[in-house]
Order: sequence, then structure tokens, then C-alpha cells
Amino acid sequence: QVYNRSAVKGAAASSVVSAPSLPTYTHVPEYRDISVANNSAYINKYDLYVPDAPVPTSGRPAVVVIHGGGGNDGDKADGREMQACQEFASRGYVALSINYKRSFQTRSTGKWTVAWPQNIKDAKTAVRWLRANAATYGIDPNRIGAIGFSWGGNEAAMLALTDGDPVLDPSAEDGLGSYSTKVACAANFYGAVQIPDYHNMN
Repeated sequence: QVYNRSAVKGAAASSVVSAPSLPTYTHVPEYRDISVANNSAYINKYDLYVPDAPVPTSGRPAVVVIHGGGGNDGDKADGREMQACQEFASRGYVALSINYKRSFQTRSTGKWTVAWPQNIKDAKTAVRWLRANAATYGIDPNRIGAIGFSWGGNEAAMLALTDGDPVLDPSAEDGLGSYSTKVACAANFYGAVQIPDYHNMN
């Protein structure tokens, strides 16, 4: 739902202010749960949101949307992430909501298996995937950004700061090594950046 946030004063204040109509977008079944193999151990899933408006001459901007969850929870189809994708796609962006490898705890032993650095590699693979499919979805490969919430915000920041890193960039494991992991911009929404204290913060 779209709200008009403009202040209304004077005689017009008693009248109804109509919100401007926004372009529609497509999120059909074939755009959901897109499978992307990152290595032989597991397969990641993406959800894609594509604007319905004609592709502009300059191409569409695109954004990778990264869910939160402390690195061990959350999903690409959580409400916050879906709303973000809908907002972006309604404004002309191709939005890609991604899952990534998560840390997990073995209940019988209490031992944690840490997903780092594979989780940031998974986010980098998503950037590569958008570039590899730029022609299909009308994406300008030079205008790909990232936004993340909580733990996803940390990953978005890492995308912006570690392009070309020999340790964190996926090698041949995603089959997309010819494409850059560089993002034009990134937004970190309340994501911790001092990771050693991540689970000890008040």
C-alpha cells in the first residue's frame, strides 16, 4: 500500500489526497525459489521481482536484498524482505531476495557450525547472478546495489568493502567467476559490524 506523506495545509486539508499510482511488478511462480548451485554441498534459492514497465534505454537498476536473522535464522521470503522487494520493483528496480548459508547448532552436542565466510560468498554469487542474467531482465550491470537488514546489513556492507578480495570472492565454485562481485552502493540497516561481540550486545 502506498501512502502520500506530503503535509497538507489550509482548505485542502479537509480533502482527500490521492497517492500517486506506481508501476506494477511481476513475481510469478517461476521467479520464486530460483535454484543457484554455489558448490557441491548445497543449493541456494532466490526470489526475483521484476518491474512490468518497459526496460528503459539505460537499463534497469537492480538490488540484492539480504535477510536478517543473526546469521543463523531468517529467510528471503520474510515479510520485511518481501516488502522491500515490492517497494523496489514498484519503482523500477529489479529486486533479488536471497538466501545464504546459515550457521547452525547441533542440539545433541551444543556445538555451533559457523557459516562464515561462505555466507558472504553466497551474497557475492547473487551479484554475479544478476550480471549473468542482465540481458534477460533488462539490468544495467553497472547499477547493482545491495541492501540488508540486521545480519543482512553486515553482508551488504561487506559486499561494498570487499570487492575482489581473494579470500571472500567465490572462486570457481559458483560457475560465474567471469562476472564481477562489485556493487555500486550498499545500505546497512541496523547490522552489527563488530562481529566478535555480535551476540553479546545489549
